[in-house]
Amino acid sequence: MKKQLKHVAKVIIGVPGKIAKVPGAILKKPEYPKIPEKAVATIKQKLERERKRLEDEIAKIRKYPEYGQSEDENVQELEEFNQNVGLSKNLRTLLDETDEALVKIGNNAYGSCESCKNAIDLSRLEAFPGAALCINCERDASKKRWWQLWKRR
Repeated sequence: MKKQLKHVAKVIIGVPGKIAKVPGAILKKPEYPKIPEKAVATIKQKLERERKRLEDEIAKIRKYPEYGQSEDENVQELEEFNQNVGLSKNLRTLLDETDEALVKIGNNAYGSCESCKNAIDLSRLEAFPGAALCINCERDASKKRWWQLWKRR
């Protein structure tokens, strides 16, 4: 702990080796929003159902489609397989977001925006339980993603 404080002191005031009085806000644990327990329980049930549904969908998609031996059927198999690869990536992303939300609920850290650290609206969490960003940060992030995709063209 003392070593960490020395590092913090160096960063804050640039004095190597001396322990400075560090503002309490730096050392405090983050405060997470107070979401009613009933709402958290409902959201947790939604997340668990969604996790099960996503796992089932991924398991269905993993199977390689078999229509037959003719050339037309082989083309159809390949086309469906290619569609399933993209869909599988999206489903895995949703599954990862769902798992992260369940971990946050377990750690009592659910409902806090990962970007600005403010509370995420309860209505947003009820609509999209895997949300990691508040609506303002999500809007900004989507604008950045859109701009980056546009610049690549």
